[in-house]
Amino acid sequence: MSKLTVAALIVVSFVAGVASQTWLVSSLMAQGQVSPLKQIDLGDWCPGKELAIGIETIGPQHQSRHYHNAYSFAWMIEGAQRRMVDGKPVESFKVGDIVMESPAEISESDILAPTRVLLFRIAEKGKPLTVRLP
Repeated sequence: MSKLTVAALIVVSFVAGVASQTWLVSSLMAQGQVSPLKQIDLGDWCPGKELAIGIETIGPQHQSRHYHNAYSFAWMIEGAQRRMVDGKPVESFKVGDIVMESPAEISESDILAPTRVLLFRIAEKGKPLTVRLP
């Protein structure tokens, strides 16, 4: 193999690696990533419940109808979103705002800018925190 062929393979491999990393990171951010910080069983004080604390990072997108098996409190660290709940006016949130969602409250959201939120959830143990609807 000539030096030119080896150099071309190195350049193509590098470009492919950068492109796939960029695609993977943007794909993951668009889906939303929750980094768990703490999960605590509330035991006898609140049987069947747990506290889940985490940071969610999500890219601009429309989040289809979904609900949470928890009381959710989200403090907007950065970004902006609009939240739509059936029968209620559209709510807009920006940095510094706190969003509260009741258990099983069906909503959808428009994430308007890359967003990070600090989440506090009092959740039902053993159930998924988020349920996506068809």
